[in-house]
Amino acid sequence: MAGGPTLSTVRDAVKHNGVIYAVGGSAARNPTCNPQPNCVPVPLLDTPVLWTQDGTNAVLTALPNLVTNTNGTSGTVASAISPDAAFIAGQARSTTTGNATQAV
Repeated sequence: MAGGPTLSTVRDAVKHNGVIYAVGGSAARNPTCNPQPNCVPVPLLDTPVLWTQDGTNAVLTALPNLVTNTNGTSGTVASAISPDAAFIAGQARSTTTGNATQAV
């Protein structure tokens, strides 16, 4: 994802009507750690995502949080997709600041 380090994972995938749908997580935010300078930031899968591939186009889409949250860096991923690609199970941030998440 734009803004973060190169890191992603796929947790589940399905092919429906000729389109591949895959869900998982990606890093959209640069990791930080304290106290500086004695730590090494470790990137996390901080954004649940949906990848689609129709044979010609590949698209990576960040799935929404429940609320606007611009500073959470905890791990959140999409973990499953229904056989017809209509439903996605995963996690989303549920507070405007910090790392609280909720199953969705």
